[in-house]
Amino acid sequence: MGLHKPNLIVLLILVLMFVLLIVSFSSSWYKTSIRGPDHLVSYIQYKYDSIQNITKSNATIRIEWNSDQQMPNAKRIFQLSFAFTIVAWVFTVVNITLIGFSLGGYLKKIPPCVPINNIVRFLPIGMLIFTLLSVFTFLGLPRAIDQDCWEHDNFGLLCQPEEQRDRLVGSLNEGNISWGPIEGWFCCLISSALSLAATAVSIISSRYTI
Repeated sequence: MGLHKPNLIVLLILVLMFVLLIVSFSSSWYKTSIRGPDHLVSYIQYKYDSIQNITKSNATIRIEWNSDQQMPNAKRIFQLSFAFTIVAWVFTVVNITLIGFSLGGYLKKIPPCVPINNIVRFLPIGMLIFTLLSVFTFLGLPRAIDQDCWEHDNFGLLCQPEEQRDRLVGSLNEGNISWGPIEGWFCCLISSALSLAATAVSIISSRYTI
């Protein structure tokens, strides 16, 4: 069938998603920062498996996120969001591969009894579901932090400031203390929007075996 324009549009969106999701699951998702009286800022950045402490002197200390940090529920939020992102990425890879085959005319060789056209058309729904699951799961981080701090007598890296237990994004002391999602989560959020666009174009306009 060759160059069917909606197919190419979906393919381009998926390639962009492919890149964004790699950035998402290889980047930190959350950061707390403290600005001192000398205007130097120290950061703590969180991923699904590790924590980075970037000091005022720009020294970076990386530690594995384990039970010593007393934040099992918060860690579970990071891990679930990461897992959903990985599944969305797998859907993206499969979809890109099948669209590539369709552009080469290979899907037309599949027996008619296999509804390959509909499979490829509706496959972006999987990406949409899992990117949204990842994004919305992460919105539960403040509640998880609150539960961890309550269970462990306010002992844990995320227990201070206490306002982190109420809001995913915030700041205190005229912005000298701040916290919130960073590039990992935002890349997944953008990917969810792109997957919605890919799903709409694919279902409404794309044809993969004609």
